[in-house]
Amino acid sequence: MKTFLFVAFGVLLLTGCGQGQSGGGTNPVVDDDVHPQPQTITVEEDDFKLSLFTNKAVYKEKEPVDIWAEFGFFGEEETMTIGHAMHYLGFYIEQTDGDLTFPYMMPEPYILTTLKQGEWEKTDYEKSTGFVGGDPNAAFYKKWLEEDEVTFPPGTYKVTVVAHFIIDMSENDLLTEREKTSYTMEQSLEFTVTR
Repeated sequence: MKTFLFVAFGVLLLTGCGQGQSGGGTNPVVDDDVHPQPQTITVEEDDFKLSLFTNKAVYKEKEPVDIWAEFGFFGEEETMTIGHAMHYLGFYIEQTDGDLTFPYMMPEPYILTTLKQGEWEKTDYEKSTGFVGGDPNAAFYKKWLEEDEVTFPPGTYKVTVVAHFIIDMSENDLLTEREKTSYTMEQSLEFTVTR
Protein backbone atom coordinates (compact mmCIF):
# COMPACT_ATOMS: atom_id res chain seq x y z
CA MET A 1 0.00 0.00 0.00
CA LYS A 2 2.84 2.42 0.89
CA THR A 3 4.54 1.60 -2.41
CA PHE A 4 1.32 2.30 -4.33
CA LEU A 5 0.87 5.71 -2.61
CA PHE A 6 4.50 6.62 -3.29
CA VAL A 7 4.15 5.72 -7.00
CA ALA A 8 0.83 7.60 -7.28
CA PHE A 9 2.38 10.68 -5.63
CA GLY A 10 5.33 10.50 -8.04
CA VAL A 11 3.01 10.32 -11.08
CA LEU A 12 1.02 13.34 -9.85
CA LEU A 13 4.24 15.26 -9.23
CA LEU A 14 5.56 14.52 -12.71
CA THR A 15 2.21 15.39 -14.30
CA GLY A 16 2.09 18.74 -12.43
CA CYS A 17 5.65 19.62 -13.45
CA GLY A 18 4.89 18.96 -17.09
CA GLN A 19 1.84 21.21 -17.36
CA GLY A 20 2.12 24.39 -19.37
CA GLN A 21 5.10 23.23 -21.44
CA SER A 22 5.04 22.30 -25.09
CA GLY A 23 7.54 21.31 -27.74
CA GLY A 24 9.29 18.70 -25.64
CA GLY A 25 9.58 20.82 -22.50
CA THR A 26 11.26 23.91 -24.00
CA ASN A 27 10.36 27.35 -22.71
CA PRO A 28 8.33 29.56 -25.07
CA VAL A 29 10.12 32.44 -26.82
CA VAL A 30 9.29 35.82 -25.32
CA ASP A 31 8.36 38.36 -27.97
CA ASP A 32 9.65 41.91 -27.34
CA ASP A 33 6.37 43.31 -28.71
CA VAL A 34 4.43 41.47 -25.99
CA HIS A 35 6.94 42.03 -23.17
CA PRO A 36 8.89 45.23 -23.91
CA GLN A 37 11.89 46.05 -21.75
CA PRO A 38 11.35 49.67 -20.69
CA GLN A 39 14.44 51.73 -19.99
CA THR A 40 14.52 54.52 -17.42
CA ILE A 41 17.17 56.51 -15.58
CA THR A 42 16.87 59.40 -13.10
CA VAL A 43 19.18 62.14 -11.88
CA GLU A 44 18.56 64.43 -8.91
CA GLU A 45 20.12 67.80 -8.10
CA ASP A 46 19.08 69.86 -5.10
CA ASP A 47 15.25 70.01 -5.22
CA PHE A 48 14.88 68.88 -8.86
CA LYS A 49 14.58 65.46 -10.48
CA LEU A 50 14.98 64.55 -14.16
CA SER A 51 14.02 61.14 -15.57
CA LEU A 52 14.52 59.80 -19.09
CA PHE A 53 12.43 56.96 -20.55
CA THR A 54 12.09 54.77 -23.63
CA ASN A 55 9.55 51.94 -23.95
CA LYS A 56 12.10 49.37 -25.11
CA ALA A 57 15.79 48.63 -25.17
CA VAL A 58 15.44 47.16 -28.67
CA TYR A 59 13.18 48.40 -31.50
CA LYS A 60 12.66 46.91 -34.94
CA GLU A 61 13.47 48.86 -38.10
CA LYS A 62 10.63 51.27 -39.03
CA GLU A 63 9.03 50.77 -35.59
CA PRO A 64 8.16 54.08 -33.88
CA VAL A 65 10.57 54.87 -31.07
CA ASP A 66 8.93 56.27 -27.94
CA ILE A 67 11.19 58.58 -25.90
CA TRP A 68 10.15 61.02 -23.19
CA ALA A 69 11.43 62.76 -20.09
CA GLU A 70 9.84 63.84 -16.83
CA PHE A 71 11.03 66.73 -14.74
CA GLY A 72 9.86 67.91 -11.34
CA PHE A 73 10.47 70.13 -8.35
CA PHE A 74 10.50 68.36 -4.97
CA GLY A 75 11.52 71.11 -2.54
CA GLU A 76 9.66 72.51 0.45
CA GLU A 77 7.92 75.40 -1.36
CA GLU A 78 4.50 74.80 -2.94
CA THR A 79 5.72 76.10 -6.30
CA MET A 80 8.99 77.03 -7.98
CA THR A 81 9.34 79.38 -10.95
CA ILE A 82 12.18 78.69 -13.37
CA GLY A 83 13.43 80.71 -16.32
CA HIS A 84 14.57 79.04 -19.55
CA ALA A 85 14.73 79.17 -23.36
CA MET A 86 11.74 77.98 -25.45
CA HIS A 87 11.77 74.67 -23.52
CA TYR A 88 13.60 73.79 -20.33
CA LEU A 89 14.29 70.27 -21.69
CA GLY A 90 16.16 69.34 -24.85
CA PHE A 91 16.97 65.95 -26.36
CA TYR A 92 20.19 65.02 -28.17
CA ILE A 93 20.50 61.67 -29.97
CA GLU A 94 23.66 60.24 -31.54
CA GLN A 95 24.27 56.96 -33.31
CA THR A 96 27.15 55.34 -31.42
CA ASP A 97 27.96 52.85 -34.17
CA GLY A 98 27.51 55.30 -37.07
CA ASP A 99 27.64 58.98 -37.96
CA LEU A 100 24.04 60.19 -37.48
CA THR A 101 23.31 62.92 -34.93
CA PHE A 102 20.02 64.50 -33.92
CA PRO A 103 20.70 67.65 -31.85
CA TYR A 104 17.93 69.79 -30.43
CA MET A 105 17.35 73.25 -31.86
CA MET A 106 15.22 75.85 -30.16
CA PRO A 107 14.70 79.61 -30.10
CA GLU A 108 16.04 81.32 -27.00
CA PRO A 109 13.46 83.73 -25.61
CA TYR A 110 13.28 84.04 -21.83
CA ILE A 111 10.24 82.12 -20.61
CA LEU A 112 9.03 81.50 -17.07
CA THR A 113 7.47 78.19 -16.00
CA THR A 114 5.95 77.53 -12.59
CA LEU A 115 6.40 73.98 -11.31
CA LYS A 116 4.15 72.55 -8.60
CA GLN A 117 5.86 70.77 -5.72
CA GLY A 118 5.88 66.98 -6.17
CA GLU A 119 4.35 66.96 -9.67
CA TRP A 120 6.18 65.51 -12.67
CA GLU A 121 5.98 67.39 -15.98
CA LYS A 122 6.20 65.09 -19.02
CA THR A 123 7.95 66.13 -22.25
CA ASP A 124 7.80 63.85 -25.30
CA TYR A 125 10.69 63.70 -27.75
CA GLU A 126 9.97 65.62 -30.95
CA LYS A 127 12.08 65.32 -34.07
CA SER A 128 14.89 67.83 -34.31
CA THR A 129 18.22 67.97 -36.09
CA GLY A 130 20.58 70.39 -37.74
CA PHE A 131 22.84 70.05 -40.76
CA VAL A 132 24.56 72.02 -43.51
CA GLY A 133 24.29 71.47 -47.25
CA GLY A 134 27.65 69.69 -47.47
CA ASP A 135 26.70 67.12 -44.82
CA PRO A 136 26.82 63.62 -46.40
CA ASN A 137 23.66 62.75 -44.42
CA ALA A 138 21.72 65.90 -45.47
CA ALA A 139 19.34 64.00 -47.80
CA PHE A 140 18.58 61.48 -45.05
CA TYR A 141 17.89 64.24 -42.48
CA LYS A 142 15.53 66.10 -44.85
CA LYS A 143 13.53 62.92 -45.55
CA TRP A 144 13.56 61.94 -41.86
CA LEU A 145 12.14 65.32 -40.80
CA GLU A 146 9.29 65.00 -43.34
CA GLU A 147 8.13 61.64 -41.96
CA ASP A 148 5.45 61.67 -39.26
CA GLU A 149 6.73 58.75 -37.18
CA VAL A 150 9.86 58.90 -35.03
CA THR A 151 11.95 56.06 -36.44
CA PHE A 152 15.67 55.48 -36.78
CA PRO A 153 17.78 53.33 -39.11
CA PRO A 154 19.32 50.14 -37.68
CA GLY A 155 22.05 50.88 -35.16
CA THR A 156 22.72 51.73 -31.53
CA TYR A 157 21.73 55.16 -30.25
CA LYS A 158 22.52 57.19 -27.18
CA VAL A 159 19.78 59.63 -26.18
CA THR A 160 20.58 62.43 -23.76
CA VAL A 161 18.07 64.77 -22.18
CA VAL A 162 19.33 68.11 -20.87
CA ALA A 163 17.45 70.38 -18.46
CA HIS A 164 18.86 73.91 -18.52
CA PHE A 165 17.18 76.59 -16.42
CA ILE A 166 17.66 79.20 -13.72
CA ILE A 167 15.75 79.91 -10.56
CA ASP A 168 13.89 83.10 -11.43
CA MET A 169 14.64 86.13 -9.24
CA SER A 170 11.07 87.22 -8.60
CA GLU A 171 9.82 89.21 -5.60
CA ASN A 172 8.92 85.97 -3.81
CA ASP A 173 12.47 84.70 -4.28
CA LEU A 174 13.85 87.94 -2.83
CA LEU A 175 11.69 87.50 0.25
CA THR A 176 13.08 84.01 0.87
CA GLU A 177 16.63 85.18 0.01
CA ARG A 178 17.04 82.42 -2.59
CA GLU A 179 20.01 83.18 -4.84
CA LYS A 180 19.60 83.24 -8.61
CA THR A 181 20.99 79.84 -9.50
CA SER A 182 21.71 78.28 -12.88
CA TYR A 183 21.18 74.53 -13.38
CA THR A 184 22.22 72.12 -16.12
CA MET A 185 21.07 68.55 -15.48
CA GLU A 186 21.45 65.71 -17.95
CA GLN A 187 20.86 61.99 -18.19
CA SER A 188 21.49 59.42 -20.97
CA LEU A 189 20.45 55.92 -21.97
CA GLU A 190 20.87 53.71 -25.04
CA PHE A 191 18.51 51.85 -27.33
CA THR A 192 19.07 49.67 -30.40
CA VAL A 193 17.20 49.42 -33.71
CA THR A 194 17.49 46.03 -35.43
CA ARG A 195 16.69 44.96 -38.99
